[in-house]
Amino acid sequence: MPENQNAQTYLEDIEIETPSPYGEVLNLVRKYGVDNKFIDFEILDFKTECKIVGEKSPRMLAQSKLSVFDDDKFYVEKVESLKQIYRVKFYDLRRAKPIVLPSIAINANKNLTKILATVSQNADTVYFKEFDKKLINFIYKKLIKVGILVGIRNKTMLEEVAKIYSVLRVKEFIDKDYTFIVTAGVNVNPSADDALVFYYKNKNKSTDENDKVDYANRGYLLGVTENELIFEYVKLREGANGRDVRGNLLPTQKPKVTITKMPEHTENIYSKEGEEGIKFYSKKAGYVQEEKGVFDIKDELDVNEISFKPTGSVDTGLDTNVTLNVKEKDLTKDAIGTGMTVEANEVNVDGNVAANAVVKANKVVIGGQTHAKALIEAKDAKIAVHIGSFDGEYVEIDRLEGGKVKAKKAVIKSAIGGEIIAESV
Repeated sequence: MPENQNAQTYLEDIEIETPSPYGEVLNLVRKYGVDNKFIDFEILDFKTECKIVGEKSPRMLAQSKLSVFDDDKFYVEKVESLKQIYRVKFYDLRRAKPIVLPSIAINANKNLTKILATVSQNADTVYFKEFDKKLINFIYKKLIKVGILVGIRNKTMLEEVAKIYSVLRVKEFIDKDYTFIVTAGVNVNPSADDALVFYYKNKNKSTDENDKVDYANRGYLLGVTENELIFEYVKLREGANGRDVRGNLLPTQKPKVTITKMPEHTENIYSKEGEEGIKFYSKKAGYVQEEKGVFDIKDELDVNEISFKPTGSVDTGLDTNVTLNVKEKDLTKDAIGTGMTVEANEVNVDGNVAANAVVKANKVVIGGQTHAKALIEAKDAKIAVHIGSFDGEYVEIDRLEGGKVKAKKAVIKSAIGGEIIAESV
């Protein structure tokens, strides 16, 4: 019943059992004519109604029995529905003794499977005996307002509140911000459709050393070593449902079969089947070739030229046993174009190497000339006309025309000019 003092209407303390305390506030306003800004409540107790899968009637659980939901499997698979009923005491704020609590922020993740609280550092909060209970009550009210279950899967919160309570009792202030998990559900473990994963394609570097897109490097040839994992068929994987902190089931999607046919391959590729899928490996070093849906490992390739438009840069690696033959012989053209990078075990170039091109190989043969801004790196090299730069172990040059040579041994048949640094010339 309300009381009237000095023409003001006050609400007497009243206990109510309700599934919706905030809804009851509106009922009290209508019934007693007290402004809702003066009405607050304290949670005295609550019960949890739980319908278990396969049981006809729901169970009514006291606070002391809620640890049953700590088990993820039980919480997700055995629970059909959850409801809570709260016994609360409504009171008039104008008659209540003020209680100073620190600032408390509540945050949730997108799927409502984790609720975090941050209790802010505070020098004005005074220790009192029931501080921990009042702090928990404040948090619970915040949760109830947005339909989140209280008292369930909240062991971490109880431990953290006890810690804050102890700090306040000893230091007489809250020394720092405390962030902790209030309650947590179970995240969905997503299903995965079956898939083909082509690992060798991922070896292509689409960006340069400055993380800029390298349009010249398009993966024209992709080298592999012996027994390297090339691609894999990954079987579909069943996921698992989750459940949020409101007690709602979070269903996972059913996986779908998307691959109806395994990749065909030659005897140069072998496979191993396991529980998670089928893995395909190279029997020898080389590069992967796919022709009419059949995969193979090749170790030699003839191309007319290597330039930006038809091939882009070619990088098969030095340890893949790939031999690259560049057939362009016209000395008015470039066999390896401007700015191209070529890397293979062996590179045979019938014609010229253009400006800013880089050739890296264990063995190199260049039948034309190297541009002054071209770089050749090799263990063993033969160059007809060298105007660019060479760095390696052994090089044989028919005519050196102002080029630079750095090698352990250099054989120069004729020279118009140049710079040579070698242990043996």
